[in-house]
Amino acid sequence: MLEGILTFAERYAGLIAIVGAASVGMLMISALITPWFVAQLPADYFSRPTPTVQPRSFQRLLLQLARNVLGAILLAAGLLMMIIPGPGLITLVLGLTVSDFAAKQRVIRHFLNKPGVMDSLNWMRRKYHRPPFN
Repeated sequence: MLEGILTFAERYAGLIAIVGAASVGMLMISALITPWFVAQLPADYFSRPTPTVQPRSFQRLLLQLARNVLGAILLAAGLLMMIIPGPGLITLVLGLTVSDFAAKQRVIRHFLNKPGVMDSLNWMRRKYHRPPFN
């Protein structure tokens, strides 16, 4: 078994180094960006009612597309960080927060009810002297 692992590590040493470097890079980037992003959200973001659907203009559709692409990138990074080092659940919540889809609030509340998630978000807000989420 150990011999097989060592053979794999020797064969794919370059790929392992790239994945390791990407993991460290994503951890550093998320550690810098995530607290800032959380601090920018209003304190009542998770407790206010869902806004009503408004008529869609072309600019609004482009904005929604850009938000959903960014949300998908954050969701993918969050899922990846569930395996490699990084704040996976927090990044998933941020990806859901940025994206725009029908069941968004229900899914976000599911993640916020996980132990420690809301405490972590409020800790990030305190670092930027923002009030905690309601």
